Amino acid sequence: MYTTIYENLTAPLRRHPWLITALNVVDKCCVIIIACIYAGIIIMLCGAGDHHALRVIAVPAASFILLSIARKIINAPRPYEVYPINPLIKRSLHGKSFPGRHVFSAAVIACSLYIPSPICATITFVLACILAIVRVLGGVHFPRDVIVGLIAGAVCGILGYVILPA
Repeated sequence: MYTTIYENLTAPLRRHPWLITALNVVDKCCVIIIACIYAGIIIMLCGAGDHHALRVIAVPAASFILLSIARKIINAPRPYEVYPINPLIKRSLHGKSFPGRHVFSAAVIACSLYIPSPICATITFVLACILAIVRVLGGVHFPRDVIVGLIAGAVCGILGYVILPA
């Protein structure tokens, strides 16, 4: 059933190879833009001596470490390992699909940026959602991987601000 759904969702992209290229470009661009926004805010906060800099760095770092440990323990297979699909985003990774790390990281970064820059946080969260869609269409994650990644990232970002003192 997943194979049929995936093939039907991606059929329009497969009919136009430039759309597959565009999907891969969007995947990479979302990651690069998020990283640039994040680095830019960190540089701005540190340069201004803003006390939020520590949280903006520590919350995503700690969350990423915890996620990496959880992914290693869970070691969920990727769609192309479970079903006979040809993913549009080429990866040779095996396992560690749940939750989606790119989407998780983008969501936790977005939440971490909210207090110092609500606009950058909103842009980053929108990019996280786009990345979630792209990663599923690309065949490297199941929908549950990216949905849990978004939710877990947001929760870690919010909890990090509650737990870490200002």
